[in-house]
Amino acid sequence: MFDGYDSQMRKCNEENAELLHHYINQHGWPLPSKFVHKLHETAWFIAIHAISKPKILKKALTILEDALHKGEKVAPEYA
Repeated sequence: MFDGYDSQMRKCNEENAELLHHYINQHGWPLPSKFVHKLHETAWFIAIHAISKPKILKKALTILEDALHKGEKVAPEYA
């Protein structure tokens, strides 16, 4: 990690982030109240590992902030 962002890791994280981005645009965020918590958690891990795609992380943060205010159990991921 000290020599920069590994190219294979970056590629994998970016591909996953793009898939998540398309999913969110079509279906919305996989909220715990609509899906199992594990799916929500997985989506969050994909978003936070897409460090070269900050727009996706910012979108996830905005969605989770709104969901938190609506009573969704997303506080750990939002934090």
